[in-house]
Amino acid sequence: MCIKLISRFRSFSLLLLFVFASLYASSQNGTIKGTVKDANGVPVAGASVLLDGTKKGTTTDAAGNYSLDVSPGTHTLVISYVGTQTQRFSVTVSANSTTERNADMISSGDLAMVTVG
Repeated sequence: MCIKLISRFRSFSLLLLFVFASLYASSQNGTIKGTVKDANGVPVAGASVLLDGTKKGTTTDAAGNYSLDVSPGTHTLVISYVGTQTQRFSVTVSANSTTERNADMISSGDLAMVTVG
């Protein structure tokens, strides 16, 4: 009985160790946030904001704001929106800090209005 109790205590201790280790590791991330606007300074809702080379990304809200939690280091941020040129920015993020990177989108001139009638 004593051996079973010790075995369960060890298992529980290992579980707690892994839980706290993952909580500590996730708290070491940083944040990239910013606002995306068009050439006229109007916030762009629905722009795609991605970390190059990953599947991590988000879209801007109605006010053109975005926020991404990332690991510390230097990342390439790719921001795109229909009818604009894709923007690429190098962003360095420190642990437990927020880095701000705003973007002004440039019209690509490729968008044409079609009227069906």
